[in-house]
Amino acid sequence: MELRPSQGDQQALEVLNCRYDPVGQSWTNDRGWCQYYIEDGTTIPFAGRDVTSMGVFYRHQGAEEYILFEQRDATNETVALKYLSPQDTAGGRIATLVASGRALPGNNEAGTNYVPTSQFCLIINGEDPPLMFQGGTRMSGFGFHERPEPPSPQEPWNKANVWNTGNPYWARQETDTPKWAIGVAWNCSFGVAGGAGHGEVGEEDNLDCSYQYAVSYISQTGSESPRSALSSMIKWLARHDCKYIIPVLDIPQGPEGTIKRRLYRTKNQGDGITGAGSVLYFLDDIPNNIETVYYDAIPDSALGAEAPLWTASDIYPWGVRYAAAFMSRIFVGGGSQHPNRVFFSAGNAPEQFPTNYYFDMGNSEGGEVTGLFPYNDLMLVFRRGAIDAIVPTDSTDVPFRLVPVSRGVGTTATKSIVNIPGIGIIFLAPDGFYVLRGNLTNEQELKIAKISDGLGRHIKRLSASALGKAVAIYNPKDQEYWCHAPVDGLPYNTLGFVFHAPNGQWSIRADIPVSAFGLCKEGFTIFGSHGPETNYPTSFSGAANKGVFTWCGVNQWGYEKFSALIVSETSKPASVWGSGWTSLDAPEQLKKIQSITLELIDTGGTTGTKGATGSFTYYTDWHDANSVGSQSLMFGEIEGASDDRHKYNSVELGNTPQFDNPRVIRKRIDLNMDNGCKWFRFAISATDRFQLRTYTMQYTYVGDRGNQTHVWEG
Repeated sequence: MELRPSQGDQQALEVLNCRYDPVGQSWTNDRGWCQYYIEDGTTIPFAGRDVTSMGVFYRHQGAEEYILFEQRDATNETVALKYLSPQDTAGGRIATLVASGRALPGNNEAGTNYVPTSQFCLIINGEDPPLMFQGGTRMSGFGFHERPEPPSPQEPWNKANVWNTGNPYWARQETDTPKWAIGVAWNCSFGVAGGAGHGEVGEEDNLDCSYQYAVSYISQTGSESPRSALSSMIKWLARHDCKYIIPVLDIPQGPEGTIKRRLYRTKNQGDGITGAGSVLYFLDDIPNNIETVYYDAIPDSALGAEAPLWTASDIYPWGVRYAAAFMSRIFVGGGSQHPNRVFFSAGNAPEQFPTNYYFDMGNSEGGEVTGLFPYNDLMLVFRRGAIDAIVPTDSTDVPFRLVPVSRGVGTTATKSIVNIPGIGIIFLAPDGFYVLRGNLTNEQELKIAKISDGLGRHIKRLSASALGKAVAIYNPKDQEYWCHAPVDGLPYNTLGFVFHAPNGQWSIRADIPVSAFGLCKEGFTIFGSHGPETNYPTSFSGAANKGVFTWCGVNQWGYEKFSALIVSETSKPASVWGSGWTSLDAPEQLKKIQSITLELIDTGGTTGTKGATGSFTYYTDWHDANSVGSQSLMFGEIEGASDDRHKYNSVELGNTPQFDNPRVIRKRIDLNMDNGCKWFRFAISATDRFQLRTYTMQYTYVGDRGNQTHVWEG
């Protein structure tokens, strides 16, 4: 499809607080917003201030839904991370605190990012330690932030070698010391060192023994931490007829989320010159995060595979701000500590970041990393003024390569980046909205195009210094991309830009205090409100509009009052649909518009009233500031409460009937213009619900002696 919106006569010039209905192929204002959850009784839900971020995480194929969000706390200097619990003891949903004292994002910062995976939701903002949320009380830190301390193996007391030789096992402690010797007979199947286990050694020969150990953590995601340094070396002279059991003490306990510790050991290094060297091999797993002592009775011949390279796992890159999941890996990058780098984890080990697994953008054209987004067969890296792609390779050693996509176009509006099926990636740049589509396989390429030319007067209003606050979402049910952004120099989002996928047109939404977006499992758009902090919109109390809200079929626009005993809904502001300027294919000729016929879907009336109402206004010859004429308009013919034949389940929502079998009606508006015009446009405005499909205009040319009537379809 052609992605650039048409600037022709049939393109709407002004669409405010409406949506395009792909089923009815019409423009309608049947949406409003109300609190996502209102608790019964006298308790005010969502205690706190404005919402600064939001994410939705599902478990068990959608059976469990967690709406995560951050709210400013009482100090207004930090935020608290919460989620909506599925159910409380009274049978309702409540907000449950997860963590407090978290960093408050700045005026141009996107704030906390939420990255859902099949196992967990990664919560990251570049300031606080990253979190791995698994639902309910199941939460732990993400990644390994320090290297384990090495364990402390204890060498045997050499003089104990003469103790009860020939017995199956024996032990002896050196007087007034913590040193022990624990041994078994040379023909036991287990035990460390000893002559019999190391080739032919005569009875009078003993064996130089020396060993070192190391340890790593294994997390619940199957990731392995960086390995500890080698332990101190233990040395002793082993009898030819004995094997030893080595106590390994001070085994460190891993961070929260560690399910086991992995021990490595060298083979016998002998006298340090003729022995096996310091190469580590797998010794054993301690299957918990509790025990700190291990008794090593594994002979060299029974050790496992050689330990992974030291570079196989490194310390998590602290301070990274952006993250995304792609090809069973986690990608992180950007932020104050690593502004130009993107790191990626090992495959199927999301918390394990190998030393050399990163890309460094350097100080090249394009600036710092501002976002990561998976798309088709690649990972997109957004920067302030450029876009790159991380592309898979066939190499296990070098699994990805970096490919430039765009120079000169980038974004700081990280949360405006959204994938629209069949169209591509839409994002907000300082000069408007762009779409990126395609892939890098089969000799195809990524193409980028600007798609917001018709929004010029609104794009100029964008607050460049706060563009990072912009947020967006795609709703598959309404088939629309909705981006809410700061304008007119304000540091918070006040204006919504909506791209309607079925017809490729844009509309505007206003007077909605959106600070964060989400999509609930019922398919409705939900959003966090900044109303308590900004008191926006100023037409009613912002303090009433705290918490999480739903964009749905209610006939209201938030709340005017919200106290323990009073809930007062705010009426919807006027919605507008205005046609584009048209010359009726004759820009040099004067025309008289006789009438306009609107094709509408009957929206009925309020209780006891026949037909929702609104106003009709028209303009001529590019004089948008002054209307030429206006009149009232009725959008329905069915009475609200007296005719149930067309209502959905005979239920009224906000006094507006929802029709199961909608009826198409036509409303003719006679203009009878006294003077002709070369250009013409009109607009309909209403607080009641309307649903406009098409329109036709009847007109004559001034000076046409035949006075022939012409018809224009829009």
